[in-house]
Amino acid sequence: MHCIAVLPLLSILAADPAPAAPAPATGTPPAAAPAASSSSSLIPERTNFTPGQVALTQVPSGLTVMAGKFATTFYGFVEADAINDSTRSFVDLAGMSKIALPGSLQGDNGRTMFGVRNSRFGFHIAAPEYAGIRSTGWLEMDFLGNQPGTPPNGSGTISEGAFWNNPTFRVRHFLLNLESDYVTLSFGQTWSLVGWQGAFQPNTVDIQGIPGELYSRTQQLRLGHKFRMGPTSLEIALAALRPPQMDAVVPDFQGGLKLTIDDWKGVQTIGATGTTISPAAIGLSGGTRQFLLPAASGLSSATGYVGAADIMIPVIPAKTRKAWTLTVLGEAADGSGDADLYTGLNGGMSIGAPAGYTGGAAAYGKVLDVDPGLVGWSSTTGALTTVNWESLIVSAQFYLPPEGRLWVGGLYSDTLSSNMDQFGSGSSAFWHETFWDANVFFDATQAIRFGLEYANFQQTYLSGATATDRRVQLSGFFIF
Repeated sequence: MHCIAVLPLLSILAADPAPAAPAPATGTPPAAAPAASSSSSLIPERTNFTPGQVALTQVPSGLTVMAGKFATTFYGFVEADAINDSTRSFVDLAGMSKIALPGSLQGDNGRTMFGVRNSRFGFHIAAPEYAGIRSTGWLEMDFLGNQPGTPPNGSGTISEGAFWNNPTFRVRHFLLNLESDYVTLSFGQTWSLVGWQGAFQPNTVDIQGIPGELYSRTQQLRLGHKFRMGPTSLEIALAALRPPQMDAVVPDFQGGLKLTIDDWKGVQTIGATGTTISPAAIGLSGGTRQFLLPAASGLSSATGYVGAADIMIPVIPAKTRKAWTLTVLGEAADGSGDADLYTGLNGGMSIGAPAGYTGGAAAYGKVLDVDPGLVGWSSTTGALTTVNWESLIVSAQFYLPPEGRLWVGGLYSDTLSSNMDQFGSGSSAFWHETFWDANVFFDATQAIRFGLEYANFQQTYLSGATATDRRVQLSGFFIF
């Protein structure tokens, strides 16, 4: 096992969705964006994005209409996916769910899926400036919402046809923003600050979050400011967020710094749909959280934490989208009690029960008030203990002729828990996962994009057994 040391960090931006102004013709520099304020807005300032992606610091440029003095921009994308997996472990969004072990029905047989659930749309609404205050709202939704079971689940609560053909609408971002020249206040649901999520997300066909990637949205109150210092900018932010356990009473607290070198730029595709010109950047962020669970007598507490370091380097820089450019990104994170910041991660751990609890584990299960994967009763010490997780992810994207409309990319991630053996045993829980993929993208038109991916998921269980899923995914996107 290895240890990934990381520092605290912060951020926010919109990773997968939100379009932008049409890409300029080859060789023609994009039109200059309006001068940005010195504040740090979670809801976009206009920038030169190709359709389909908006970072939290950018505003979508889809269809904009005026209603009185309010400007409303409608944006999004239609996504169609065809997926083949070598096991029956996942649906379209794999995340870090458990992979079925070989020798089982689910582990020895594959499945094929077609879906449109990752399609999304959103609205960015800008109100007239008042007394030097710029107010905006951001609403974004997709169709990956909660449904009563994942087919086939044997419960009869949902059929395969209903799951795939009638996907559930859900909120991604609902955010209000008040921005002045001195400070920006944001309140609502959007990306967690830790990991400066959105700005450093890798380019992949796979529906995010992928294994080892900090990828989470939740409700929060945030303050931020961006200092412009010649060729560089420094963004600072602090946030109080919805705690992962509401009965712990204390909110999550996160903070971060992000430094950008504004004149050192490169082509970057965030997720599958957002291609833009981004400056080199490095981010540090971190946070702390509390847990409070019933004990044999009274309550017992535990403290969790997370720290992350992110980097984006335009190895072969470019100030317009073109061929023969290369961009590399990386993220390292170290935390405990932070599994909810990843997608679908709990490792199969058991929360357990405190020694001496009246009625034992059966009775304790009726009073549990925390999601699995975050904290539990250690089988080694008997104390309430947070679950450790470390992750490392590196990725690259290389743009080819014609005009950078064809490109290849790939990534590798490694995630492990150094204390999972205190919360599970044998084939019940995994402590280590690696993931890699290779992608090729092609923009057939300004609005139509195709992506093809081969991905390899591998988990190591506490028993030493290894489970592997191999995925091939073809996706098409209509980006507006």
